[in-house]
Amino acid sequence: MTTQQPSLQQLHKLLLRYHRRLGLDQQQYVLLHSCIHFDDMNVIVEVTGLPKEQIKKTLMELANRKVIAFTPNKNIDLNHLYSLLTMVAQDDIPFRDVLIQEYINEKDNNGNHIGHVELVPMNSGIAVRLGNGTFLSNSRLKELAEEFGLFAESIREEEIWKVNLQLLSQMQDEEKIDKIVRSG
Repeated sequence: MTTQQPSLQQLHKLLLRYHRRLGLDQQQYVLLHSCIHFDDMNVIVEVTGLPKEQIKKTLMELANRKVIAFTPNKNIDLNHLYSLLTMVAQDDIPFRDVLIQEYINEKDNNGNHIGHVELVPMNSGIAVRLGNGTFLSNSRLKELAEEFGLFAESIREEEIWKVNLQLLSQMQDEEKIDKIVRSG
């Protein structure tokens, strides 16, 4: 019923920790846990005490709710489940800490752009899409708005203009150097 990929121990740990956040009740949790461990429907019936039809129905409900997905071989896609659980786990980390960690990772990898996001105009307001294609949750948007407010209250407009002018000058100097290197 499953495919192998992420560490099963890590997957089970995340599933145990966040199954309620996915909207799973105890019976659905036990079923999903059993399906991850066992490939044999008869064993799953024995472990869960559910009839085959109820197991199939419950798995389809979970798939319709996008909690699980199936591989072409009709197995549970563990990568999908792991990604979903990881996303839920990330949502528990304060947004500021996520950005700090991303900043550190980018600097360690000689990255030059931090916080890859896209601002997306919506019918009502602006959404924020992350580099992985997902949108920030409402709670994350509120955290971000609060951080923007803290920054706006802590800095004067003149300071922002001064920094922007320095950055503009620095970019122009880099362009001049690029032109010299390319023409030489």
